[in-house]
Amino acid sequence: RIVFEDSKGRLWLGFNGNGLGMYDPHNGNTRLWNTGMQKEKTIIGNLVFDICEDKEGIIWITTNNGVTGIDIEQD
Repeated sequence: RIVFEDSKGRLWLGFNGNGLGMYDPHNGNTRLWNTGMQKEKTIIGNLVFDICEDKEGIIWITTNNGVTGIDIEQD
């Protein structure tokens, strides 16, 4: 649904009902966030509309259920 490249060159992938993925081409790491993960540190909705980054490096995800901020450096 949407692809966003952050200031560190990581690719963020917003899926149409399957949450959010992140790929770091520098080290090959990937991560996935979705509401079915049964943990606290995930996104609020699985239908991703937009992804952006603020000047502090926080990645903001807009979903069908609201907005989630991700500080990947602080997990």
